[in-house]
Amino acid sequence: VVSQLLHDLKNQLIAYQVSLDMVGEDRTSILRSKLEASQHLDNASTICQSLLLVSDSMKSPVAVPISVGSFIRQFIAGKIATVPSNIRLLPPKSLGDSIFYTSEVFLKSIFENLIKNSVEAMPDGGEIRIEWLYDDIEDLLLLEISDTGPGFSPEVILKIEARQILDSTKHRGSGIGILSVMSMVERMEGTCSLSSKLGEGTQWNITLPSMLLDDDFLNASSNKDDIR
Repeated sequence: VVSQLLHDLKNQLIAYQVSLDMVGEDRTSILRSKLEASQHLDNASTICQSLLLVSDSMKSPVAVPISVGSFIRQFIAGKIATVPSNIRLLPPKSLGDSIFYTSEVFLKSIFENLIKNSVEAMPDGGEIRIEWLYDDIEDLLLLEISDTGPGFSPEVILKIEARQILDSTKHRGSGIGILSVMSMVERMEGTCSLSSKLGEGTQWNITLPSMLLDDDFLNASSNKDDIR
């Protein structure tokens, strides 16, 4: 993925320079060349953002205790204002809460990426819902992120499962966000599965095991106890 992104970035930067070098003499040609150069620069910027996203997903997750229900409800409350008005971001049906040891940074990033993909896929509006369940016997967190969008074709699902970059369309990006989610879930030693059909929406099911608390967190907690 990284090598392909770097290859695409190089092509966009070359195309940007070519557009600048081909400036014509009349005003129309100059404006056209500047517009093409600007488009290539925008594409290069998008690729750089994708590279940063991939880089973040390759970091090691740091576990902290979180109150899952409260965390998700607070995340949705802060996110509602940023999604289009024709999209409903629905909170979990469960009003309960459970303490779970996991990476707060990775969990937030997973939600951010999957919701972003759902929003892009539903320009005419729709619903996105996050549900969760804590399995206290197996010490597992079960997450379900679903939308009422157009869904994925079998061909696209195969590409996603094969960790391939997708061909961008008007309502779908290259899938870098999805690949990053899959990478983060793996680093958290969890699993994720995709259920989707054209015209029937998309649902992600993610299972995360409880993680060992980070040493820095344990030391900080110990120091607080000593002060008391």
